[in-house]
Amino acid sequence: MKSRLEKVLDKMPNKKVDLKAHKVALGIVDELVAIKNGDYQGGLETARKVVDIAKKVNNTLNNLTDDVRFYNTYSSITYEDIGREIEYVQELMDKATAAADELGVDVESLNGFQEAKEFVIDAKSVTNSMLTHTLEFDI
Repeated sequence: MKSRLEKVLDKMPNKKVDLKAHKVALGIVDELVAIKNGDYQGGLETARKVVDIAKKVNNTLNNLTDDVRFYNTYSSITYEDIGREIEYVQELMDKATAAADELGVDVESLNGFQEAKEFVIDAKSVTNSMLTHTLEFDI
């Protein structure tokens, strides 16, 4: 014997409902809620970081390119100029030393002599560094 519920259900129309459309709609809403909750922010943050890195690298490369071009333009000229300046300042110091000896004056007391001496020392040091620290590539 059938229960009352079974009798009522038997009398109802046997109509099938297509739930696939509802399932698709529910899936779309789930995705929209996921976007709202920030589920896609990781990829967006990574993309932003990639763009920032590209900007930094391009800026660094542009600055580096400028530096290399400056080096290529002035390194040999500067080396030669400093060499001539060392020779000239050394000649001035030699003349000043000879004149000071003739006059019986301490050459170190001459105005600018100590600075000239320091210039020669620094310039020789820099030219030695220029020989040992060269660029290993060219643009």
